[in-house]
Amino acid sequence: MVEESPASGYKHSQFRGIRIRVFGFFRAWAMRIVCATWIKDIVGLEKLDRWIAESKRLIVVLWHGKYFTLMPILRNRNAYVFTSLSSRGDAIANLLEQFGFIAVQIPDHGRDRSLDIMRKTLTAGGAAVIAVDGPLGPYHVVHRGAVQLASEWGCLIIPISVAASRKRVLSERWDKFEMPRIFSRVCVVIGDPVRVPPDLDQQALETWISRVHQALDVADMQASSNLS
Repeated sequence: MVEESPASGYKHSQFRGIRIRVFGFFRAWAMRIVCATWIKDIVGLEKLDRWIAESKRLIVVLWHGKYFTLMPILRNRNAYVFTSLSSRGDAIANLLEQFGFIAVQIPDHGRDRSLDIMRKTLTAGGAAVIAVDGPLGPYHVVHRGAVQLASEWGCLIIPISVAASRKRVLSERWDKFEMPRIFSRVCVVIGDPVRVPPDLDQQALETWISRVHQALDVADMQASSNLS
């Protein structure tokens, strides 16, 4: 038997769907337990929550390798999170929903099709979350989607990063996936908004892609320096 994934809209085996839900449930609880041991410092959370409460159009951007840490810390906020339309993405989507986010899956390398799905999502307003170097890299290379959408829809781009005093880094993965160890000090930094002007041409788009990269670098450095 096959069933349709509610998050992705494509079909997979019923057994796989059950396995994703069961594994996701236990993995989410394991993440909550580990997160509860962290000594957390969150910089800028009040302004993020205020913007979400005011239903401002926001695009929150982060590096793909940081999502494991941010998911349990920022859980239960009214935000759409874009992830891959794939079997891998189904597992991530289920995990996101375990933490109270709304998962929206888009095709890998979907380009205009992916942007169309993002546009439809943004019509509802509120916050959307994009790993700007995801879903398949290259590592720490900002793709154009977040900047193009911010220009079209007048969204604020909000950079977020996180650092941990002790962590495991999966260096064999393209995103250098990070997992803080138990009882680590963890600092989350919600940076200053990037206000992208409307109607960007290609040259201006590249300029603002660089500025988003710089904003994430600043958040990275602040999160790391706050641990020292």
